[in-house]
Amino acid sequence: MLKQFILRSFMVLIIQFSISAEIFSKPAYCEEALIRCNKACQSYGWPMSSVCQTGCGIGYLYCGTAQ
Repeated sequence: MLKQFILRSFMVLIIQFSISAEIFSKPAYCEEALIRCNKACQSYGWPMSSVCQTGCGIGYLYCGTAQ
């Protein structure tokens, strides 16, 4: 239960920071970041269509903070 709560809180933070993340993300890193992020989503058991694929900025931010 605690793990689920932490993961949900983390997802909310990702969504909140998505706008600023897209501003600072570099297009060259987008594809790599999304691939890494999708692998992380799979390891957590999240669907591939979750936050990871909603934008390069979000994917880049997620991968940077998850590792």
